[in-house]
Amino acid sequence: MSPGPFETEEEFIQKFIEEMSNSKTDMLTYAVIDKTQPSCNEDESGALAGMISYMSGSTVNLCTEIGFVIILPHFQRTHVTSHAVGLMLQ
Repeated sequence: MSPGPFETEEEFIQKFIEEMSNSKTDMLTYAVIDKTQPSCNEDESGALAGMISYMSGSTVNLCTEIGFVIILPHFQRTHVTSHAVGLMLQ
């Protein structure tokens, strides 16, 4: 991932979410929620596990790619990443 590393949560929000994700019209970023975990402030149905993006979508070529996959440390090496990527591919 070219941006980062980020020192603070505020820096991550400003540089990644606002400048990269929100400013690009060909990028959609989704929250990854682990519904097997207790609810959190971000989502009542599970715990925030990370973020995943579609990027470089082309209606002319009928294609897109899975871009940034950011999984929080607690959820790394679990079912979360493979299930999130599988859902994006589906």
